[in-house]
Amino acid sequence: MPEMGESVTEGTVLEWHVAVGDTIEEGDTLVEVSTDKVDAEVPAPVTGTVTELRAEVDDEIAVGAVLAVIDPDASGSGPSTTTATGEGDADLGDSITLKASDTSNGSGPAPANADPIEVTMPEMGESVTEGTVLEWHVGVGETVEEGQTLVEVSTDKVDAEVPAPTAGEITELLVEPDQEIPIGAALCKMIPGAGSGGAGNGAAAENDGSAAAAPAATDVGEGRATPVAKRIAAARGLTLEQIAGTGPGGKVT
Repeated sequence: MPEMGESVTEGTVLEWHVAVGDTIEEGDTLVEVSTDKVDAEVPAPVTGTVTELRAEVDDEIAVGAVLAVIDPDASGSGPSTTTATGEGDADLGDSITLKASDTSNGSGPAPANADPIEVTMPEMGESVTEGTVLEWHVGVGETVEEGQTLVEVSTDKVDAEVPAPTAGEITELLVEPDQEIPIGAALCKMIPGAGSGGAGNGAAAENDGSAAAAPAATDVGEGRATPVAKRIAAARGLTLEQIAGTGPGGKVT
């Protein structure tokens, strides 16, 4: 089960894309998983044959727990346990860990009056090179807490909420909704520690003339849905109770 942020300890299996006995290529989607922050497709770390599935749809699995076992050797000489990383190379006979990249890009609070830092587009898998900005949750002048959601982003594999790496004040939004940007590109700037502890400066966001200012949010209610589905529902004035979910377990996708 891949890591999907420092505060995420477990996730739910949404849908398997493979079965025992299937032959897969490196990078093929094995399974879709979900947390309260991220929906992600877990890719195969190697080419091989699926020999065992260790979790069922709707099971809640701890981060790092084994999802499946793959035999990467074409001659079938010894299966490899797949817990999930894709980071670096591994001997084919060894246990392979598949970890999604952490969406945080900082290492904790910094002193007040520090120089501005950039929050960048997070890595979301080895094959992902760019993503789309979906929705800002903050505006220029707002103070944020460490871990607070700044912006929702999307790729063809993952929808994610990018958290603040530290408490501080947002000084500049560098991209607009629906803009495609490469992995590692700057999303916004913030001053660590500046004005931290507040609930945010809503007036500053309202008065900011930037087209990337945070839009007004619509409450879509409780229910299982991907971040993108929630965004679309809010934009159309719908609640999740009004929508028949077609995803695994009735999830709205």
